[in-house]
Amino acid sequence: MFPKKLIYIILMVLIIGAIVNIKIDFSPKKEEVKMFPDILGDSVLKTNDTGINFIRDIAVYDDFRENIIQGYKANYTGANGTMIIFIAQTLNNESANTSVKEMAVRNGYDPDMDKNSTNMTNWNVIMLPINNPEVYVIRKDINYTWHYTFAKSDKVYWVGFSNPNIEYQVYMLIEVYRNVAEKIPVGI
Repeated sequence: MFPKKLIYIILMVLIIGAIVNIKIDFSPKKEEVKMFPDILGDSVLKTNDTGINFIRDIAVYDDFRENIIQGYKANYTGANGTMIIFIAQTLNNESANTSVKEMAVRNGYDPDMDKNSTNMTNWNVIMLPINNPEVYVIRKDINYTWHYTFAKSDKVYWVGFSNPNIEYQVYMLIEVYRNVAEKIPVGI
């Protein structure tokens, strides 16, 4: 039989241990951080998925070779068509930047290509004339189906549109950068 004093000591240790381990954390957990806004430009969020499997197809399609820690995918619909966003979280900022550049080269980007050339019939990848981030346009077939890709912090973004209007695509790409890429913390 245990002495009463030992039982009280054990109970006190358990109670104090429980009190010490109680944490109040008002910051959202990683899985609670909202990746995509409900409205983006003129489009409404229809689906929002998290997981590496959601971006494997685009990674294989574009010959993306970086280790992916997490993946995110969103589908938007609006009066001007649909837009899809894929995000691959990589190990760090350098991995994301390097992997986008290497992927662009593997898809046919030539950094020495005459940027003023009006003959765009033979290109597969071009870099838009902007910096920070460097945005690449990748054309994957003869029907001029293309998508935009860029790196921001530790993430690589792919954005595709059903609407072929270039002005609309650039407008929405800016919306994605401002309202998604700029607002997602590093490491999430």
